[in-house]
Amino acid sequence: MSADYPVGIESLLIPWLRKIEPGIVRKGLRMYDNGAVEQAVYDEERDGYTMLVKSESNPRNGYMVDIGVEDDELTVFCTCKYFEGHIDCKHIAASIIRLINDYVETDEIEDILLPNKNQKIPAKSVAATTSTNEWMQFKASPTQVFQYVYRMSGFMLTTGKAVSAVNLIKENVNPPEWQFQYNETKTNIYYPEIKYDRRDTFSYKCGCNRPEELCLHVKAAFDWIQQIKGYQYFLTLKDFSKEKTEFLKPYGLTLDDAESRDITFYLENGALKMEAPEWLWETDATTEIENFKGLLHPNEKIDRPKTGPNEIIDFELGFLFNFKSEHFKNGF
Repeated sequence: MSADYPVGIESLLIPWLRKIEPGIVRKGLRMYDNGAVEQAVYDEERDGYTMLVKSESNPRNGYMVDIGVEDDELTVFCTCKYFEGHIDCKHIAASIIRLINDYVETDEIEDILLPNKNQKIPAKSVAATTSTNEWMQFKASPTQVFQYVYRMSGFMLTTGKAVSAVNLIKENVNPPEWQFQYNETKTNIYYPEIKYDRRDTFSYKCGCNRPEELCLHVKAAFDWIQQIKGYQYFLTLKDFSKEKTEFLKPYGLTLDDAESRDITFYLENGALKMEAPEWLWETDATTEIENFKGLLHPNEKIDRPKTGPNEIIDFELGFLFNFKSEHFKNGF
């Protein structure tokens, strides 16, 4: 990088980025590379910028970022919730990188801000098949886990090369567990592992000792699952017993009851639905009972045929089944 970059606010940008967490810088780089910074308006009078940055979770929404100078110090502000309790955020980092990129290439920015990103970490023994570090956890909906991993990792979408370096070693369905081998080089081999509790908790470990919150090897393993198994794969593994029990409560049933076997559960747009047979009534069946009584004893007056003085017409069910009927005694 050339040392003669612009003076003024620009001279404060890189020093500010160097002060914050590397994970925030990585996320800012990711957002910038994905085109999240849409507008940059410069105010010459105050030597400041106003930026519009798209939300990663909902691109239709955006955040306003303000970058200025006060008493030779960089001042920053963002409308996102994260900034309310912190002095930085990924939207500000992305905006600053957008400004720096006018005179510094993106790969140079990474070298400047993340000088240890390519630091070699001693690899685990090739013969090893398990990780040695502790399990890390995060909570996410099974329908949103891949987006969550993408945001948490600090890496951009894993390249095809990284995913191709992943091989599945072992897989368990119940409980869902996966063990992978990540061949970074011929000598650097890592073994990321993933677990899923079938509700909303995901666990992972790798043993690479990288400082990132979630390393590239685990990120690539999640991407492998998404590409090979499908985007909704974790949803198919989720234990819906709790939701099914809530559906059955109004009917006075549990999953152990035989009647529950006649009930159909299915997924629709990621949500569990239930289809009950018509004969199944809820415990509060007031409406159903009233409707049934109406069928047995209709309120409408029924006009019966009129007969002559010596004629009998009997359509009552009692005549057919009640042998004490006067008609029967009379030999009718």
